[in-house]
This record gives sequence, structure tokens and C-alpha cells, in this order.
Amino acid sequence: MISEIINNIFDILIIILLLITIFYAAKLSRMASTFKRIEKDKENMEAVVEQLSNIIDKANLAIANMKETANSDGTNLQKNIDTAIKLSDELEIIVSSGNSLIKRLQQTKKYISNVNQQNISKETLLSAIKENKGLYR
Repeated sequence: MISEIINNIFDILIIILLLITIFYAAKLSRMASTFKRIEKDKENMEAVVEQLSNIIDKANLAIANMKETANSDGTNLQKNIDTAIKLSDELEIIVSSGNSLIKRLQQTKKYISNVNQQNISKETLLSAIKENKGLYR
């Protein structure tokens, strides 16, 4: 009888040990599947990081191109502004010269009108013009 009790105790002990082994095997299986999932996620994450890196490189290149274009356009725009300023200055000189010429022509017209009213001879008029006497009163 004692041998049967000992056999039953060993059987129960073996069953308990088998249950513990099954429990740890199931836990190890879950850990292995989690590890596989993590490994797969790691591969996916590496692909995403590589795509992101490529996109960042393209964005940096686009930004560099935009800066170059902006600098080039800014230089061209400044050249156009400088040219416009020079043309404006030249136009001011031309307008000023034109105004001065108009004033001189008006004065000459007045002088000729005065001469015609006073019946001065052409010779006297020409000599006065040559000497520039009284022409621009």
C-alpha cells in the first residue's frame, strides 16, 4: 500500500511538473510570437524610416533649389530696380532740359514779338541774337 501511495504521489508530482512545463511552454510560445511580431515591426519601421529619410532628402534638395531660385530672382529684380532708377534719373534730366528749352523758346518768342512790334530791322535782331543781348529778359 505504501508503494501505491508513493506511486500516486510521484504521479501527482509528475502531473504538476508537466502542468508547470506546459504553462512555461505556452508562455515561451507567446514570447516567441511577440518577438517575431516585434522583429516584423522593426523591419516595417526600418522601411518607414528609410522612406522618411528619402523624403527629407528630397525636401532639403527642393528647399536648396528654392533658395537658389529666390537668390537668382532677387538679383535679377535688383538689377531691374537699378536700371529703372537710372532711367528715372535720365528722364528727370530730359524733362528738366525740355522745360528749360521751352522757357528759352517762350522768351525768344516774346523777344521776337517785341521786335516785330518795335519794327526793328532783321540785321539788328540778328546781331542782338549773336551777342545774346537782351534775348532772355
